[in-house]
Amino acid sequence: MRILAITPIHVGAEELNRRQERYTRLAPEGVEVTVVDLPESAPTALNTDEDVLASDEHVAEVMAASRAGYDLVLPDCVLDPAFAPSKGDEAARGLLHQAVTSVTATGEPFGVIVRNEAIAKELRRRLAEYEMDESLVDVQVMDLPFEAVTNHEMWNAAMTEAVAALADRGARSVINGCSAVDVDEEGLGVRVVDPTQEALEALAASAK
Repeated sequence: MRILAITPIHVGAEELNRRQERYTRLAPEGVEVTVVDLPESAPTALNTDEDVLASDEHVAEVMAASRAGYDLVLPDCVLDPAFAPSKGDEAARGLLHQAVTSVTATGEPFGVIVRNEAIAKELRRRLAEYEMDESLVDVQVMDLPFEAVTNHEMWNAAMTEAVAALADRGARSVINGCSAVDVDEEGLGVRVVDPTQEALEALAASAK
Protein backbone atom coordinates (compact mmCIF):
# COMPACT_ATOMS: atom_id res chain seq x y z
CA MET A 1 0.00 0.00 0.00
CA ARG A 2 1.40 3.39 -1.04
CA ILE A 3 0.21 6.39 0.99
CA LEU A 4 0.76 10.07 0.25
CA ALA A 5 0.95 12.15 3.45
CA ILE A 6 0.66 15.93 3.10
CA THR A 7 1.95 18.29 5.78
CA PRO A 8 -0.65 20.82 7.02
CA ILE A 9 1.89 23.68 6.94
CA HIS A 10 5.07 24.57 5.11
CA VAL A 11 7.79 22.85 7.17
CA GLY A 12 10.98 23.05 5.08
CA ALA A 13 13.49 20.34 4.22
CA GLU A 14 14.80 19.49 7.70
CA GLU A 15 11.39 19.05 9.31
CA LEU A 16 10.07 17.24 6.23
CA ASN A 17 12.90 14.71 6.59
CA ARG A 18 12.09 14.27 10.28
CA ARG A 19 8.45 13.59 9.52
CA GLN A 20 9.38 11.21 6.72
CA GLU A 21 11.64 9.26 9.07
CA ARG A 22 8.83 9.09 11.63
CA TYR A 23 6.34 7.70 9.10
CA THR A 24 8.91 5.20 7.84
CA ARG A 25 9.51 4.04 11.41
CA LEU A 26 5.81 3.74 12.27
CA ALA A 27 4.57 2.22 8.99
CA PRO A 28 3.57 -1.45 9.34
CA GLU A 29 4.92 -4.04 6.94
CA GLY A 30 3.53 -3.56 3.48
CA VAL A 31 2.83 0.16 3.96
CA GLU A 32 5.00 2.79 2.28
CA VAL A 33 4.41 6.45 3.13
CA THR A 34 5.75 9.42 1.20
CA VAL A 35 5.48 12.81 2.94
CA VAL A 36 5.28 15.99 0.87
CA ASP A 37 5.48 19.61 2.00
CA LEU A 38 3.12 22.49 1.31
CA PRO A 39 4.46 25.44 -0.71
CA GLU A 40 6.13 28.43 0.93
CA SER A 41 2.89 30.40 0.55
CA ALA A 42 1.21 28.12 3.11
CA PRO A 43 1.17 28.88 6.86
CA THR A 44 4.24 27.83 8.84
CA ALA A 45 2.21 27.07 11.98
CA LEU A 46 -1.44 26.60 12.93
CA ASN A 47 -1.80 29.44 15.42
CA THR A 48 -4.98 31.19 14.25
CA ASP A 49 -8.34 30.42 12.65
CA GLU A 50 -6.97 31.93 9.43
CA ASP A 51 -4.02 29.53 9.50
CA VAL A 52 -6.38 26.57 9.86
CA LEU A 53 -8.51 27.72 6.91
CA ALA A 54 -5.47 28.36 4.72
CA SER A 55 -4.06 24.95 5.62
CA ASP A 56 -7.24 23.28 4.46
CA GLU A 57 -7.12 25.10 1.13
CA HIS A 58 -3.44 24.35 0.48
CA VAL A 59 -3.77 20.68 1.39
CA ALA A 60 -6.75 20.35 -0.94
CA GLU A 61 -4.69 21.77 -3.81
CA VAL A 62 -1.73 19.44 -3.21
CA MET A 63 -4.06 16.48 -2.69
CA ALA A 64 -5.70 17.07 -6.06
CA ALA A 65 -2.42 17.59 -7.90
CA SER A 66 -0.17 14.92 -6.38
CA ARG A 67 -2.21 11.82 -5.58
CA ALA A 68 -1.58 9.91 -8.81
CA GLY A 69 0.31 6.69 -8.18
CA TYR A 70 -0.80 6.36 -4.55
CA ASP A 71 -3.41 4.04 -3.09
CA LEU A 72 -4.43 6.51 -0.38
CA VAL A 73 -3.88 10.15 0.52
CA LEU A 74 -3.60 11.10 4.20
CA PRO A 75 -3.26 14.69 5.44
CA ASP A 76 -0.49 14.70 8.08
CA CYS A 77 -2.58 16.53 10.70
CA VAL A 78 -5.18 15.63 13.33
CA LEU A 79 -7.45 18.35 11.96
CA ASP A 80 -7.90 16.27 8.78
CA PRO A 81 -7.52 19.25 6.40
CA ALA A 82 -9.24 18.74 3.04
CA PHE A 83 -10.69 15.40 4.21
CA ALA A 84 -14.45 15.07 3.86
CA PRO A 85 -15.90 11.56 4.32
CA SER A 86 -19.28 12.84 3.15
CA LYS A 87 -17.83 13.30 -0.35
CA GLY A 88 -17.26 9.56 -0.66
CA ASP A 89 -13.60 9.81 -1.65
CA GLU A 90 -12.52 6.20 -1.07
CA ALA A 91 -8.83 7.05 -1.62
CA ALA A 92 -8.67 9.66 1.18
CA ARG A 93 -8.39 9.14 4.94
CA GLY A 94 -8.14 11.40 7.98
CA LEU A 95 -5.87 10.82 10.97
CA LEU A 96 -8.45 12.13 13.45
CA HIS A 97 -11.28 10.18 11.83
CA GLN A 98 -9.26 6.95 11.94
CA ALA A 99 -8.05 7.47 15.51
CA VAL A 100 -11.46 8.33 16.94
CA THR A 101 -13.07 5.44 15.08
CA SER A 102 -10.67 3.10 16.88
CA VAL A 103 -10.95 4.78 20.28
CA THR A 104 -14.75 4.97 20.32
CA ALA A 105 -15.19 1.34 19.28
CA THR A 106 -15.14 0.39 22.98
CA GLY A 107 -17.57 3.13 24.01
CA GLU A 108 -15.19 4.36 26.68
CA PRO A 109 -14.85 8.12 27.27
CA PHE A 110 -11.88 9.79 25.61
CA GLY A 111 -10.12 13.13 25.60
CA VAL A 112 -7.82 15.00 23.25
CA ILE A 113 -4.80 17.19 24.04
CA VAL A 114 -3.81 19.99 21.65
CA ARG A 115 -1.21 22.73 21.42
CA ASN A 116 -3.42 25.82 21.23
CA GLU A 117 -6.97 27.15 21.17
CA ALA A 118 -7.22 27.53 17.37
CA ILE A 119 -6.46 23.83 16.95
CA ALA A 120 -8.88 22.93 19.75
CA LYS A 121 -11.68 24.93 18.11
CA GLU A 122 -11.26 23.20 14.76
CA LEU A 123 -10.87 19.78 16.35
CA ARG A 124 -14.13 20.17 18.26
CA ARG A 125 -15.83 21.21 15.03
CA ARG A 126 -14.44 18.19 13.25
CA LEU A 127 -15.59 15.75 15.94
CA ALA A 128 -19.09 17.25 15.81
CA GLU A 129 -19.08 17.02 12.01
CA TYR A 130 -18.09 13.36 12.22
CA GLU A 131 -20.74 12.81 14.94
CA MET A 132 -17.96 11.31 17.08
CA ASP A 133 -18.15 13.60 20.11
CA GLU A 134 -20.68 11.68 22.20
CA SER A 135 -17.97 10.08 24.37
CA LEU A 136 -15.67 13.11 24.35
CA VAL A 137 -14.67 14.27 27.83
CA ASP A 138 -12.93 17.42 26.62
CA VAL A 139 -10.24 18.87 24.41
CA GLN A 140 -7.43 20.01 26.73
CA VAL A 141 -5.37 22.99 25.51
CA MET A 142 -1.71 22.97 26.58
CA ASP A 143 -0.84 26.53 25.40
CA LEU A 144 2.45 25.54 23.81
CA PRO A 145 4.50 27.34 21.14
CA PHE A 146 5.00 25.68 17.77
CA GLU A 147 8.56 24.76 18.80
CA ALA A 148 7.10 22.15 21.14
CA VAL A 149 6.24 19.98 18.12
CA THR A 150 9.94 19.17 17.70
CA ASN A 151 10.86 19.49 21.39
CA HIS A 152 10.17 16.05 22.86
CA GLU A 153 10.76 17.09 26.47
CA MET A 154 8.61 20.24 26.29
CA TRP A 155 5.67 18.44 24.69
CA ASN A 156 5.74 15.44 27.00
CA ALA A 157 6.05 17.56 30.16
CA ALA A 158 2.91 19.50 29.21
CA MET A 159 1.20 16.33 28.03
CA THR A 160 1.66 14.64 31.41
CA GLU A 161 -0.34 17.38 33.15
CA ALA A 162 -3.00 17.58 30.43
CA VAL A 163 -3.54 13.81 30.32
CA ALA A 164 -3.82 13.67 34.12
CA ALA A 165 -6.49 16.39 34.04
CA LEU A 166 -8.53 14.46 31.46
CA ALA A 167 -8.08 11.18 33.35
CA ASP A 168 -9.39 12.84 36.52
CA ARG A 169 -12.52 13.72 34.56
CA GLY A 170 -13.04 10.14 33.42
CA ALA A 171 -11.16 9.80 30.12
CA ARG A 172 -9.84 6.29 29.57
CA SER A 173 -8.00 7.12 26.34
CA VAL A 174 -6.41 10.39 25.26
CA ILE A 175 -5.59 11.23 21.65
CA ASN A 176 -2.38 13.18 21.26
CA GLY A 177 -3.45 16.12 19.11
CA CYS A 178 -0.36 16.37 16.93
CA SER A 179 0.59 13.96 14.18
CA ALA A 180 4.32 14.76 14.34
CA VAL A 181 5.11 14.12 18.02
CA ASP A 182 6.37 10.99 19.74
CA VAL A 183 4.82 10.54 23.18
CA ASP A 184 5.85 8.86 26.41
CA GLU A 185 2.76 7.24 27.95
CA GLU A 186 4.43 5.12 30.62
CA GLY A 187 3.01 5.79 34.08
CA LEU A 188 0.16 8.03 32.88
CA GLY A 189 -2.57 5.56 33.82
CA VAL A 190 -4.51 5.92 30.57
CA ARG A 191 -3.80 5.01 26.98
CA VAL A 192 -2.29 7.86 24.99
CA VAL A 193 -3.10 7.43 21.31
CA ASP A 194 -0.60 8.42 18.65
CA PRO A 195 -3.01 9.31 15.79
CA THR A 196 -0.42 8.62 13.11
CA GLN A 197 0.44 5.17 14.39
CA GLU A 198 -3.23 4.37 15.02
CA ALA A 199 -4.20 5.34 11.47
CA LEU A 200 -1.37 3.45 9.79
CA GLU A 201 -2.11 0.28 11.73
CA ALA A 202 -5.82 0.52 10.97
CA LEU A 203 -5.20 1.09 7.27
CA ALA A 204 -2.75 -1.82 7.09
CA ALA A 205 -5.27 -4.11 8.81
CA SER A 206 -8.07 -3.06 6.45
CA ALA A 207 -5.92 -3.92 3.45
CA LYS A 208 -5.41 -7.54 4.48
